[in-house]
Amino acid sequence: MASLFANTVGKPMKKLIYNSIIMILIVYIIIQLFPIRKSLEIFGFKQLIVISESMTGVLDKGDFFVIEDVDQQDLQKEDIISFFIEDDEEHRVLVTHFVADKFWHKNQLYFRTKPNVSLRWDNWVIPEADIVGKYWFRIPKIGNVILQIRHPIFLGTGVTILSMLGAVYLIIVDHHERKHEPIATEVVDETKQPQERERHEEII
Repeated sequence: MASLFANTVGKPMKKLIYNSIIMILIVYIIIQLFPIRKSLEIFGFKQLIVISESMTGVLDKGDFFVIEDVDQQDLQKEDIISFFIEDDEEHRVLVTHFVADKFWHKNQLYFRTKPNVSLRWDNWVIPEADIVGKYWFRIPKIGNVILQIRHPIFLGTGVTILSMLGAVYLIIVDHHERKHEPIATEVVDETKQPQERERHEEII
């Protein structure tokens, strides 16, 4: 009885877990298709991965973290924010650091920032327009796995394997359900057999 109950509960639970994983992957892929600002505008959040060590101890390299949309004027010292800067090659780079200070200049709000590994403030001054979001939460180290999955080779292989596992799972579930379907049988009424023989003889 216990095993029957476990099997009855287990099948829907396994299907629910499988479907949930698929839905999470689909949502993640959809959100990744949007640029960071558009994602924050539509969904209110954006997922990122730490690829440097400037925030070690708070955000470690390889951590997966999420930022949320924010009103820049509500930001305070020690908030963790993500913002764009231009590197030496004039490429826009996304950085996530602490707010060290903020000030107004000619009706424009600016921010100074700092890393976690040093007491020195960053050299740059960030206008509020370059701030894209505020740190929400993190999942340690899972970013390394996601980076591997996002690699073209691993992505193609992963999608193929996931599709194959899903197909095999559905085939097994379908086979199991068919195996336990009641078999239709014909009940023969013995009392009618002599009459059927008589009718058969009359026809001959």
